[in-house]
Amino acid sequence: MYKFIKPQHNALEELKNINSKKHIGSIVISDSVILTIPFGESDGENIYNLKELCIAIKKIQSTLIKKNIWLRGAVSCGDTYFNKFRNQIVGSAYIDAYLLEENVAKYPRVILDNRLIKELKCRNANEVIQIVNGQDKVLYIWDNAFNGDVIFEKDLPLFIDYLTVEQNSFEEIIELIEDNARQNISLYSKFKWISKYLITKTTDRNIINRLHEI
Repeated sequence: MYKFIKPQHNALEELKNINSKKHIGSIVISDSVILTIPFGESDGENIYNLKELCIAIKKIQSTLIKKNIWLRGAVSCGDTYFNKFRNQIVGSAYIDAYLLEENVAKYPRVILDNRLIKELKCRNANEVIQIVNGQDKVLYIWDNAFNGDVIFEKDLPLFIDYLTVEQNSFEEIIELIEDNARQNISLYSKFKWISKYLITKTTDRNIINRLHEI
């Protein structure tokens, strides 16, 4: 179960446009969008479903960044009643995801509950990253966090790697980070975190120097 904050209508429209993700349930409660996907008895199916959910979230995040919309949220699991027709959801997964988003996510990112490690029968978070990612870039790989230019603090083990950008997209994203960091001092730490995250995605010295200056 995944919960993220604002803006619900834009996010749902993006989700509807992803044909392979039509089986993901979604409802709006207040200023939040709730996405759900079933977990069952099959470990393989659960891994596949989690990956599909994370890919959908990543696509939504990547698309909305271009509109200067930065999402924060959490993925959790547990017994939950979901009814999209009545716009209802109750259960532990919803509560846990809400609390994780409010208290732990902190920066513009979507984090995964550590409980998923046990749920997927993995030994540790690194194993979750390996089996969910496969050949794709879905969850952030912390091995890439230090490239000699920045210390990107590993404050939690699992989050969706949404800044997998092409080199020609860096300029647009950096301008958005700079503008947001200048506008409000209360937002500075959040966009400084994004700048450090982005540094781990490039070896271009000009880009790295510019991000350091934020």
